[in-house]
Amino acid sequence: MGLVLAAGRKHRLHRHESDYLYVVIGDGALQGKNADGSDRLVQHMSDGEVRFREIEGQEIHEAVNVGNRPWRNVIVELK
Repeated sequence: MGLVLAAGRKHRLHRHESDYLYVVIGDGALQGKNADGSDRLVQHMSDGEVRFREIEGQEIHEAVNVGNRPWRNVIVELK
């Protein structure tokens, strides 16, 4: 699955129940928001960077592109 967000846009609230990784395509900055609306730290990432998330139970969040260019990544969820 891929994700593309224009600058300032957000990806809807969603749930992860399995570990996942994502590959960043292009430089950018992303900020997560927890299900309760609280902000996570802004993550500045570089083209080709890979991030891994280990999920215990479930994780519910939304993602906001806080950068000034489109945010793109490819997400691989491990089943």
